[in-house]
Amino acid sequence: MSNANENSQYPYPQQYPNYCVKCGTAIPKPLTVRTVCTKCAVPIANWFDFDTMEDRPYDVSPSPPTQTSQQNGSQYHNAGLGERFETISLNDRLGGERRRKVNENSVEERFFLGALLVLEGHFQRPQTYMGKAMVEVKKMIASTLEMSLNKADVRETLAKNVSIWMRLKRIFYFGVPLCERRSLSSSHHESTTGPGQEVTESASLILKHSTYLCEDLHLLNSLLVISRNMLAIKETAQEICAAVGFDGEVKRLIELCVQVTSKGYDGENVVNEDRNRLMEVTELCEYPSARYSDGRRC
Repeated sequence: MSNANENSQYPYPQQYPNYCVKCGTAIPKPLTVRTVCTKCAVPIANWFDFDTMEDRPYDVSPSPPTQTSQQNGSQYHNAGLGERFETISLNDRLGGERRRKVNENSVEERFFLGALLVLEGHFQRPQTYMGKAMVEVKKMIASTLEMSLNKADVRETLAKNVSIWMRLKRIFYFGVPLCERRSLSSSHHESTTGPGQEVTESASLILKHSTYLCEDLHLLNSLLVISRNMLAIKETAQEICAAVGFDGEVKRLIELCVQVTSKGYDGENVVNEDRNRLMEVTELCEYPSARYSDGRRC
C-alpha cells in the first residue's frame, strides 16, 4: 500500500535523483523542476532533465550564495532548463543605475524645488486645500529669497539649475490666468462694454477674491525677486531663462498688472474698507511692471 501511494505521488521515483551532483546533499522531496539544493543552491534542473529522466552534462560551478549577498537581498534567477544558475546581488545589479540617479542638487536647490512643486499644485488646482503646506512653502520661499540676495554661491547655483527655471515657468503659466480670472471681468476684451461697467465688474471680482489675490500676487512677486537675483549671473541665467520661456510668462503677468492698475478704482463708490482692499491689490500689481523692467530681462 505504501508503494502504491509513493508511486502515485512520484510518477517515476526510481528515476529521480536522490543526491545533488555538485555537493552530494540529499535532495528534498517532492522533487519538481523548481527544486534547488538546500546547501549549494544549484537548481536540480541544471543537471537533470525531467523530460528524459536522465542526467545532463553539468560543467558549470556557480558559487553558493554568501552571507553578504543574502543580507543585500540577493535574487536567484533560474533562466530555464539547461542554463546557468546565477547568484546576483540586488545592489550589484542596480548599483550602476542607482549611481546614475543620485541627486546631485545642493540642499538649497532641493529646498527651493520642493517649494516650487507645491506652488505649482497650488496654482494648477486652486480648489485643493493646501493650507498647512502653504504655510511651510511661504517660509521656504522667504528663506530662498534671502539667500539669493545675500549669498553669491547660492544665487549662482540656483541660476544654473534648468529644473528651477522650468518649474518657475510652469508656476507663472498657471498663476497668471488664475489671477486674471479673479481680477478682470470676462468682458474686458469686448469693445461693446462701457468702461464704467467694466471697472465696476472688475472691482467686484477683486473684492470677492481679494484675500486670494493678495496671497498669490505676493508669492509671484517673491518669485520675481528671486528670479531677478538669479539673473545677476548674466549670460548663463539669461540664456536658460529665455530657453525655457520664462520671460514670456513674466510678460503676461506685467500685461495683467498694467490692466488692473489702469482701471482707476480710486473713484469707485465704495466704502473705505473695500477701497483699501482694492488699493492693496493694485499696489501688489505695481511691482512687476515697475521693478522687473530695470534691465535684468531674460
